[in-house]
Amino acid sequence: ELCSSAPRCVETANLFLGSAAETMQQDDVGDYAMPKLSLQEQMYDGTMQPEGSRLFAKIGYAPIRSYLENENLDDVEAARIVLGNYARSSLDIMVGATTKERRHNASTDTDIGRTLLFLAHAVY
Repeated sequence: ELCSSAPRCVETANLFLGSAAETMQQDDVGDYAMPKLSLQEQMYDGTMQPEGSRLFAKIGYAPIRSYLENENLDDVEAARIVLGNYARSSLDIMVGATTKERRHNASTDTDIGRTLLFLAHAVY
């Protein structure tokens, strides 16, 4: 239920989760509680500024490869740093969420299966 706070990402996540809920009801799977999104500001833009905006202005929406295999070596290095920081930040968020969940389950002595949903948006 971790979600970038980017408005487009939140909208897409809600559409996806709403559709999943409808499918679960149609398939009569049983009770299904719509997950609550935990909006993560740092997944939006926090770790990418200001270099991310500069690169995006230059390259635009493109495959990550376009950022990492660019002819301009300074841009390649900047992209590696920006994308690496974003990846580390995202992993830190996931580890924090799973650690918190593990502690919660340990304190209640339950061993229930859980699914981590990680919803992000286009990375420049």
